Amino acid sequence: IYSAYLLEQWQKSNLGVEFGFRIDRSDFQVNKLVSRAYEQFNNKFSSLTLNLGFNYLWKEKHQFKGNLTYTERPPAINELYSSGLHHGSASLEFGKDDLGKEKSSSLDLSYLLADKKWSYELYTYIRYIQDFIYLNPNGIDLTIRGAFPSYEWTNTTALIRGFDQSIKYQLNQHFAIKNAASFLWANNLDADNYLINMPSNRIETSINYELIQSEKQRKFTANIGHQVVFKQNRFNEEQEFATPPDTYNLFFAGLAFKSKLRDKHSLEMSLQAENLF
Repeated sequence: IYSAYLLEQWQKSNLGVEFGFRIDRSDFQVNKLVSRAYEQFNNKFSSLTLNLGFNYLWKEKHQFKGNLTYTERPPAINELYSSGLHHGSASLEFGKDDLGKEKSSSLDLSYLLADKKWSYELYTYIRYIQDFIYLNPNGIDLTIRGAFPSYEWTNTTALIRGFDQSIKYQLNQHFAIKNAASFLWANNLDADNYLINMPSNRIETSINYELIQSEKQRKFTANIGHQVVFKQNRFNEEQEFATPPDTYNLFFAGLAFKSKLRDKHSLEMSLQAENLF
């Protein structure tokens, strides 16, 4: 792999601008067993990344950021040459040696607020991806090892957009309330349907406790929270082996302790419980 990049930054008062580009060249050789004989494949890919970004600080509390990015990603070896059972997922995967590289154009904007008790962050994005590489289901295949769901790596044109946000309110020196949300929408433009294997929308809320003993260099934290995962209604029935579950709720809790023992030694312990009920 060979790479070259350039990064330029400009800052004046509360406004900053950044520009960068990167060129990558990757060459790899693959020996694949085809019809009881090894066949050699040579692949050479070049990829380009361009980015133009800005950040603006207003009244020391509000910060705005934005990035306009173009990215190319060559297919991975498994996406090109997989052929058979994937033991980790218990499914059959088949690559395509003529896959093209992904070409993604994206715009993301974010807003950050930092106050005495309040902090807030909103991140929004939209991505138009040509030759998006994904696993397309092909039904159930019967093998000498049993029946397995079958997938093929393929290209399509995809549109992905969404937002993530987080809010924190500091009740007092020790207690804080946090809330986070993640929403995403994705479409397969070539097939005029939804993009498969996209995560469901979700919201998470937690109460957090923190005790810091500066003189003893100790820190104790605890949290308890709830997450709601909404039913995924944006799916294609003909591509699913099982329909998505209904909206469900998860509860979690955790404890953590950190202490400095000596100049070069520290102790950290944590306990986390997920899906309590």
